[in-house]
Amino acid sequence: MTRLVDVPTQFDDRSFDQFSSAFAEATRDGERLLFDAHAAEWASPYGLVGLLVAGEAARQRSGGEPALLAAPQVMKAFRYDPKAPENTAYYATSLSTKIVYATFYLGLAGYLAVMSYDVHNMLGAG
Repeated sequence: MTRLVDVPTQFDDRSFDQFSSAFAEATRDGERLLFDAHAAEWASPYGLVGLLVAGEAARQRSGGEPALLAAPQVMKAFRYDPKAPENTAYYATSLSTKIVYATFYLGLAGYLAVMSYDVHNMLGAG
């Protein structure tokens, strides 16, 4: 039998306790696990690492049989509907807002490039 472990919609350090409690409950019987992430919309690196660790722990516990993962809303992304309310709202954003965000993103990319270069030089790899 397969036990279901729900992955939170917003999977980060604040929702990790909820996930770890569900994982602990599901592993009591030693059954195969299915990590249900179909409703997940976002996961931080903290949440992704936690999910990987849980999957590895489940694999070791079951004698090498891997845990299953139900993919998040991938099919919804492939079936783009231009008339969906969230898509019309996204594309209704004004040009000035898009320019402001593009400027911030380019500034961030430049900042990260300079910082990466500085760290590279500080580590003596240059």
